[in-house]
Amino acid sequence: MITSARLKYTNYITIGFIFLLFYAIISLVGMFYFQSSMGIWFYAIIGVVLVAVQYFVSPWMLDHFNHIVFAQESDSLYRKVNDEAKKAGLPPVRVGVDPSPVMNAYTYGRGQSTARVVLTKGMMQKNIDGKLSDDELTAIINHELGHIKNRDMTVITIASLLPMVVSYIAFALVLSSGDDDNNSFGAGIMKWMLANFVSQIVYFVFNIPVLYLSRLREYGADQFSAKAMHTPQHLISALEKIHNSVSMPDAKKYMNPSMSSMYIDTKGVVELFSTHPNMEKRIAFLKKLRM
Repeated sequence: MITSARLKYTNYITIGFIFLLFYAIISLVGMFYFQSSMGIWFYAIIGVVLVAVQYFVSPWMLDHFNHIVFAQESDSLYRKVNDEAKKAGLPPVRVGVDPSPVMNAYTYGRGQSTARVVLTKGMMQKNIDGKLSDDELTAIINHELGHIKNRDMTVITIASLLPMVVSYIAFALVLSSGDDDNNSFGAGIMKWMLANFVSQIVYFVFNIPVLYLSRLREYGADQFSAKAMHTPQHLISALEKIHNSVSMPDAKKYMNPSMSSMYIDTKGVVELFSTHPNMEKRIAFLKKLRM
């Protein structure tokens, strides 16, 4: 199990491993298949461009597709979030409410200056009803601010280049292999389907270290919140309540699958393939923190 002492250097090792793997794949494939690295960099550039477009466009898309209602500067929620942001040494962040009735929270944006902290309507209603204390709500807010402070959005976006670029390379390799004499339409379709299938498998495999990095960043945000609150207990109780909320039978219909990497809890079945650590492990990590 991850511990506070190991968290920082494990982060660095994982990031280094991802980029070393990325460089090794491009170099080896370029050496043995393309005879030079020029051809392979073409597919690398495609991946970089797609990730860059996603990086710059996705905040605007999430604003609109999730029907986020942003708080005004005079609103109490805006002041509450930005009071905590100021304590953390962060610039003002946009504060929004997601209409989902399920308790959850997330943050997104291109960086610290464009970050959004979003709480669901279900989260705010629990606070109004007294079922989520102000300290628990503040702990959740600080968890999201921890992601912003640690620049997790940028780190994960860059790391996601690995599976995307490698899957494009795999697609190109399969598509360009085989007998060139058989140029029938049916053979072309079959080769395209095979290339697409292989690229999806490659993406799935090479996304595993990126998911591990994402889980490490969650521990980091949890640690940031515990330190900001001077105790991990508020975040522990808040996480338990959120976990119960997302475990409700009809919760999934209110949770966008494309947002699973950003929700504070997604109730992942198998941790290896999840963006978030197992909830029991997160709570055990928090209980061992020394303030």
